[in-house]
Amino acid sequence: MSTSEDIKSLEDILTFEIEQTIRDSEEKMMKNVCAKITDLELRDRYLSLSLLDVHNNTARLSSSLSSLEAQQKQMKSEIQTLTNSQQHDITKLNDTITHLKNRVQSRVAFTAGILEEYDKHHTYTGTVKFAKVIYQVGGGYNPTTGVFTAPKAGLYLIFCTNVAYNHETFWTRIMINGSSKAGVMAYVSGSANVFQSASNLVVHQLQVGDRVWIEVHEGSHLYSVFPETTFSVIMINGSD
Repeated sequence: MSTSEDIKSLEDILTFEIEQTIRDSEEKMMKNVCAKITDLELRDRYLSLSLLDVHNNTARLSSSLSSLEAQQKQMKSEIQTLTNSQQHDITKLNDTITHLKNRVQSRVAFTAGILEEYDKHHTYTGTVKFAKVIYQVGGGYNPTTGVFTAPKAGLYLIFCTNVAYNHETFWTRIMINGSSKAGVMAYVSGSANVFQSASNLVVHQLQVGDRVWIEVHEGSHLYSVFPETTFSVIMINGSD
């Protein structure tokens, strides 16, 4: 059995150890709590910075989206402007093509000549028949009769060239609806081996159905080697 002093001493020792253990536990606990608090504070600061970055990025993204929307709107406007301009140009081009087609379709012109492959001259009376059509557009000329009938109303240029056969005289007139408008005379007097030529033209307003031809007025021998002697009618301005 221990004495009362021993018991007291033992109690003191136990009490000290228990208090020391409690103090050590409290100190350790406080360190752990402080460490956790510090860690939580760091996490909170990192989270705050992350949230700030997210906010800034969101603001930048929103600004970028607004800028892209503005650019898209501007691009749509430019595309619409280009489309309208292209449509306008296409319309103008189509109008020009239509106008040119109408002009081509409305052209009236021909040139015809006389061709006698073997006989170098020919005797003519009445209407001179220019049987060889060199070019014709728009119709109107009949090489069988030598008469041009105007298919369209307009201002026409009528042209004729005569070449008289060797030392002969050949005098024709430009006729419109039976009325003489101009003379074309190739005249040679007393000279051999001379082929005289003459030309004349008339500008005249013709109506649809008006008739034009070249008619012999005097003489009969025309040099007929193609294409020295020709007859041409050209519409220079339509009335449609």
